[in-house]
Amino acid sequence: MLSCEIRVKKDQRKIRVKVTGRWGDTAYIALPGHRHEPGIVAKSARLGALVKNYKGPWVMFDFDKEGFLIGIEILVLSKSNR
Repeated sequence: MLSCEIRVKKDQRKIRVKVTGRWGDTAYIALPGHRHEPGIVAKSARLGALVKNYKGPWVMFDFDKEGFLIGIEILVLSKSNR
């Protein structure tokens, strides 16, 4: 069982999703209320490191220096890249 607390700032209202990659294989979900600029991410956590025997796309949770979740990156790797 995975237990976690996600702190969200009061002023968050909209979520932005950006899909990139040559084959649309990368998505970044940017939570509102943060300036998404270089250097804003203070810490990242990989889902595979948090959940034992996780099998699925590469998922990273990005946090700012205050510990607020600011974005989620999802990368779907082809079998040849794993």
